Amino acid sequence: MKKRKNIIEIKHGKSGYYSQPTVFQNQLVFVCENDLWKASLEGGDALRLTNTLGEIHSPSFSPNGLWIACCTTEEGGHDVYYMNSKGGPLQRLTWINTVTNILGWSHNGKNIFFRSTHESIHNKGCDAWLYKISLNGGPFEKLPFGPAMTICQQSKGKNSIVLGRNSINNSRWKRYKGGMTGEIWVDKNNTGDFRRLLCEHSGNPVLPFWIDNRLWFITDCDGIGNLYSCNDNGKDLRQETFQKKFYVRFPSTDGQKIVFHVGGELWMLDPNE
Repeated sequence: MKKRKNIIEIKHGKSGYYSQPTVFQNQLVFVCENDLWKASLEGGDALRLTNTLGEIHSPSFSPNGLWIACCTTEEGGHDVYYMNSKGGPLQRLTWINTVTNILGWSHNGKNIFFRSTHESIHNKGCDAWLYKISLNGGPFEKLPFGPAMTICQQSKGKNSIVLGRNSINNSRWKRYKGGMTGEIWVDKNNTGDFRRLLCEHSGNPVLPFWIDNRLWFITDCDGIGNLYSCNDNGKDLRQETFQKKFYVRFPSTDGQKIVFHVGGELWMLDPNE
């Protein structure tokens, strides 16, 4: 299998452990030292966006690049916040103290998707439910998809939905093959008819997302977690990254580029090249 030549390791002036990147055009936001930092995809010095008292994680650019959603324990438990992508104060949107992760945005940029365990029976991460909340605040709404860990809506017309169930992080329990292996469920026509995606040698697939008509996800079917892609029937499986030492973790895309972290370093992949 031919290796991609367009995977770029992103370096910045500040040394540290970089994680959980999100991208919009040439803007990159990531987590380091429990704060958000912003830099250019071309590299260079990073600008600190937050100076929080607690943990901050799962940042996500809005579709227009104006806002960044994130979770933080700034005022207690994990809750949903957002801020201007140019910098400024964090604005709190939820008060439920059990939010686990930001999952992304609606296409129109009016709602933030997140998952939470606050209605779960066992209060375990794998028993989470999906929700959305308006950028204008107000009550949040449970999405009608049952227990799940991630959600991603396809753009450009079809608006298919893909859910990731059971797990989001296969580097935590490497090469796991038990009953809580990650599952990918696809609703091709946005009608509520979900079918499980089964790929040859899919291993423990987590964090599925769309780019055009292909599904991307991380799996460690060959020993180390790497990005793979396939069509919406699970066919034409392709390995997209070729890490040998550390797992690919927490990929994010603006529909044009994919960013992710590997062993505390940031990487970028352009699927169109």
